[in-house]
Amino acid sequence: MNDNVRTAAEQCVLALNLRDDGAADHGAELERLRLSVLAVIRDLLARSRMGEEHCIGAASRNGYRTPWKQAARWIMREDRSPSWIDCLLTLFVGGEVPSDEMMSLAGQVEDAISHNHIVLHVVEDTVARGNIDLAAEYCERLRPTHIFKRKDNRYKGYRAILRYHAARGDADGFFGIWPKCSASVDRHEIAEARRMLVLAVSRTKGVEAALDLCRARQLGDGCLWFALEPLMEGGEYEKLGAILETDSRFQGKDGLPSLVGAYVVRARRGDAPPTFEELFDRVSTIDWHVKDGIVRRRDRLFGELGDVAPSAEWRRRCKKSVISPRTRKEYFCGDYPRRVPVER
Repeated sequence: MNDNVRTAAEQCVLALNLRDDGAADHGAELERLRLSVLAVIRDLLARSRMGEEHCIGAASRNGYRTPWKQAARWIMREDRSPSWIDCLLTLFVGGEVPSDEMMSLAGQVEDAISHNHIVLHVVEDTVARGNIDLAAEYCERLRPTHIFKRKDNRYKGYRAILRYHAARGDADGFFGIWPKCSASVDRHEIAEARRMLVLAVSRTKGVEAALDLCRARQLGDGCLWFALEPLMEGGEYEKLGAILETDSRFQGKDGLPSLVGAYVVRARRGDAPPTFEELFDRVSTIDWHVKDGIVRRRDRLFGELGDVAPSAEWRRRCKKSVISPRTRKEYFCGDYPRRVPVER
């Protein structure tokens, strides 16, 4: 870390502590610090050749982090006042600050929430480099917060490690870190991590291995559909249908959306199985109250079938079967037939 970056980073820490000091008005001092820090960031942005792989902050539930250049340009906009945490993290990445120095500066931040934002960034960077043991050590430095009641925040760091193992299909590592991830909190993040794991195992070790993995209590039958996604994406219609018929865990569950998805992939390749009429009849039996999000399931499936219908007459029948005018317009406003290239 060069002297300019170190000084600017220390100024960010000072600003964070002054900002939370309610005893006096530090407006003039904060403005001086802001101009000094922005000058260093401007210089880093002008000289840096960092790509999209360099990011700041904690990851979203699907692993997305803000690219460094995007964050730096956003900070430099004249129509907004940048956050001190964003400035500090931008300096960390642009100045290629080692993790131990980042943690040292984070320790000087008095506010627990701001401190945790910085530590989570360091954890994400350390995980991205594959140093899982060091990342786990940093997770232990996340401070508890006291908003209405005391909250232990270490699980937020451990979830970065959980996503790491999930993305690589490492079931042993995933289940090993699971007890530290507070699975009952922010369940949407846990659901996405489960999906990542099952999908990765299905793609690397096969669908059968992924289906067996779903017997684990941490996953369960709700993850079975993730194991079938590669079959649907690959258009393996016959194999998908065989699994839905033979695996008892799918009995009583609606596998029709997956079959339609696989059929559509095959149809766009030009080798659709001769089951269009059968699928059409099965979609017609779906209760129109059943929805996928805000869209009726039968409307969506009729729209997908209509997009690859074998004739204009079948496309007309699919269009007529769609109840929602909005969905009908979405799927049937273009020219027919519409063929979307799919990689073999």
